[in-house]
Amino acid sequence: MRHQYRDTPSADLHIVNMELLQCHVGSAVPFWELPFDLYCCLAPCSWMKTTWEHLDKTPLTLKGPKFTVAPKRARDDHLMDIFIQHDFDVETLCMLNECRLHLHATTVADITEADGSAITQDAWEGKQTQRYSHNWPKTTPLSADEWQTWREALRQTILFPHRQDNHLQKPLGRWATAQDDEWLWWFDASQDAIY
Repeated sequence: MRHQYRDTPSADLHIVNMELLQCHVGSAVPFWELPFDLYCCLAPCSWMKTTWEHLDKTPLTLKGPKFTVAPKRARDDHLMDIFIQHDFDVETLCMLNECRLHLHATTVADITEADGSAITQDAWEGKQTQRYSHNWPKTTPLSADEWQTWREALRQTILFPHRQDNHLQKPLGRWATAQDDEWLWWFDASQDAIY
């Protein structure tokens, strides 16, 4: 693993593999520090995943660059951490992760309205918004049943379970930075306003 600190093709491949694995896992914690048994179902098969699996059985740890996504707002949290904390079965977790990857979402803020009070209609319906500059893993089209599972999981975890609206139980707070470079802006001609 010494390659990661050198300017070599191997270093580039190590970094890309770690970024990809962290993207798939979708946690606030670097994947090396996560319990393999809980999160392994989210990661694609790779030599990096195998290394993580073997390391998890030992007292050894790896330290390196952190590829985690920081919360974008106060009270923001990582979707996969939320789903794992709610004890969804492995099959459901994999399905929820595919939905999340399709939406290019890591945290709750990625799927909420600008005011942080509700899930966007696009995220609720499984419609991708092109607002991110970095590459995401390719996903296959998901079925209506899979998106229904996504909506039910959101309702069980971050929305009000017995209400029909998409309002968060705990609305998100202030933005962590003054401007989010990934935010999608809209122009409302009738109001002559940018949102």
